[in-house]
Amino acid sequence: GNEQVLNNGANRAVQRLPALPVAVDGVFKDAPSARFSFHGTAQMKYLFDLLGRRIGSRIDGEIRILNAEGKEIASNDDAPGLGKEARLEFTAPATADYTVEVRNVEEMTGADSYYRLKVRQVVPDFALSIATDRLTVPQGGTATLPVTVERIGGFNGTVEVTLEGLPNGVTAPTLVF
Repeated sequence: GNEQVLNNGANRAVQRLPALPVAVDGVFKDAPSARFSFHGTAQMKYLFDLLGRRIGSRIDGEIRILNAEGKEIASNDDAPGLGKEARLEFTAPATADYTVEVRNVEEMTGADSYYRLKVRQVVPDFALSIATDRLTVPQGGTATLPVTVERIGGFNGTVEVTLEGLPNGVTAPTLVF
């Protein structure tokens, strides 16, 4: 996408996130947590996605949102469908400064405890995924291609999936979700 990438390295200070969307690459080198500040707008939805195992790291990630007084107001550990990965959709209760803390729940540190934190405003959207990178169809036969639709940010419209560029003689119906 058009997100900026900020490299956090092993920085222990609270860093200000640049304009969204943004991705922060970091390593839990000396401490199992890192903090970033951001300015939230009242009633705006933000998506915080902490990638660890999805990018080959050994971390068990957690995301916490803290208000200006340092009180936890939202958190996620082990998002549904993501195993030990954290993803949090947060609606800012007021226009104010907030802190996002990412941490390795298992408190491990080191070069293999790296992460990527992606932050963006939530807009209604969807994502499609398939569980395979190839499909074998015997001549004259049929095959099933499982398609998963993830609805994001309150998206409730229909999604049509059409397969194009199929070999001669191969057809697939348009799927509507």
